[in-house]
Amino acid sequence: MEFKVRDNARIYYETYGDKKNKALIFLHGNMEDSSLFQKQTEYFSDRFYIVVVDTRGHGKSDWGSGSNYNLKVMAEDLNELTTGLNLNDYIVVGFSDGANIAMEFAGLGIKGLSGLVLIGGNLRPWGLKFGIILDIIKDYIKSYWRKDSLLIRKKLGLMLFEPKISPSSLGGIDVPTLVLAGEYDLIRKSETLRISRLIRGSEVAFVKNADHFFVYNNGDIFNKMLELWINSV
Repeated sequence: MEFKVRDNARIYYETYGDKKNKALIFLHGNMEDSSLFQKQTEYFSDRFYIVVVDTRGHGKSDWGSGSNYNLKVMAEDLNELTTGLNLNDYIVVGFSDGANIAMEFAGLGIKGLSGLVLIGGNLRPWGLKFGIILDIIKDYIKSYWRKDSLLIRKKLGLMLFEPKISPSSLGGIDVPTLVLAGEYDLIRKSETLRISRLIRGSEVAFVKNADHFFVYNNGDIFNKMLELWINSV
C-alpha cells in the first residue's frame, strides 16, 4: 500500500493482523527495506497490528520532490502515516537508522505513541565506531563513479552527516523505552548507554555474542526479548 505525504512522496507500507489490536510499527535501517522484519511480522501478527514501512528513498518508497532529505523529514513522514492510519496506541520499533528516525519522531511529542524500542541507534555520526566511519567515507567517495551515484550518496549521507539528534529532545520522551545493541555492535557502547541515560526510565540491554544485525541474524532471540519487554510495560 502507498501513502502520499506532504510533498507527494509515496511512502510504501504493509499491514498485518487485526487493526483492533495494539500496533507495532517497524522501521528498517539504511539501504534496507521493510522485508527485514519478516520474522517479526510472522511472530507478532496474531496478537498485534503490524505496520512495516519502507522509509523515504528505500524499498518501494520514493524520494519525493523536496530538496531536503534527512531523518527529521522521515520522522515527519511517519507522523503523517500514523495520523492517516488513525493509530492511537502503538509502539515504534526502530533498527539502526530506523532507531534514529524513531528518536526524531518521539521528539515531536506525537500523541498515540505508547512505547519505543531503539536498536543500534546513535545521536551523532561519531556514535559509530571509528573504523565504520572510515568505511562510510570510502564508500561515499567511491559512489561518484557509480551510475546511481546520487541515490547512493543520499543514503550514505544519512550515516556520514546524520543523525543530529538533540539530547534535550530525548529528555522530553515520556513513554516506556527499550534501548538495545549487540555486544559487538557498530555503535559505540558509550553511545548506547548515553541514549539510555537521556531517556528517563528507559531500559538498556546488550545482546551477548551479537553484532549490529541481530534483529535478523538472531531474530528468534530478538522476538523473545521484544515480547518480554512489551508484556512488562
